[in-house]
Amino acid sequence: MLFIKIRTAISLGMINLARVLIYRIGLKFGFNPVKTISAKIEKDFFFDGSRLNSKVRLPFNTDWLQQQKYFGWKVISSKDIPIWYKNVLTQKNVRTPFLSWWSIPDFDPELGDIKGVWEASRFDWVLCFAQQAATGDKQAIDKLNKWLSNWIENNKPYQGVNWKCGQEASIRIMHLAMASLILKNYFNTQISLLSLVKAHLQRIEPTISYAMAQDNNHG
Repeated sequence: MLFIKIRTAISLGMINLARVLIYRIGLKFGFNPVKTISAKIEKDFFFDGSRLNSKVRLPFNTDWLQQQKYFGWKVISSKDIPIWYKNVLTQKNVRTPFLSWWSIPDFDPELGDIKGVWEASRFDWVLCFAQQAATGDKQAIDKLNKWLSNWIENNKPYQGVNWKCGQEASIRIMHLAMASLILKNYFNTQISLLSLVKAHLQRIEPTISYAMAQDNNHG
């Protein structure tokens, strides 16, 4: 293990090591702004389907139609809203799902690979429901707004495992932005959606340097 850490440190280089060190010290002693941010997400519908043309018949992604589909291959036969703190790979739940994200350990052998928890919160389903709604399916837009409201209710800003990674927050923003384009909401974006995006941007900004220091797809 020590050899791996030394090899990783050499590969990163001095500048990136300094970035990591500054970030971790700031996180530990509380002077990194990521520990002081707060956000209020407005409770309202996030996407408006009134601009859609019900006569349009376009193909749409059916991965989340009457089922849940993770990682592009793992199918769960359920129409229910996902349990946002459940690992779909191990079927284990996060033991302390509502702690501040920086208090949650990086690794939990009992839980398994944390990506199994994060997958549902990457918002692949947002695109699927938006595409479905773009064909004029009113139920799809209602479902999209309902699931987003449930996600926010169970993932208060900066609390819980789904706020732990800035890259995961970035993935959510990209999917929300694409859904806004699909649903033609970009000229009249809902305040609730803007507040949701803002909360994510506030989470990402203080950790950009740390992400770049990892010298991988996080930066």
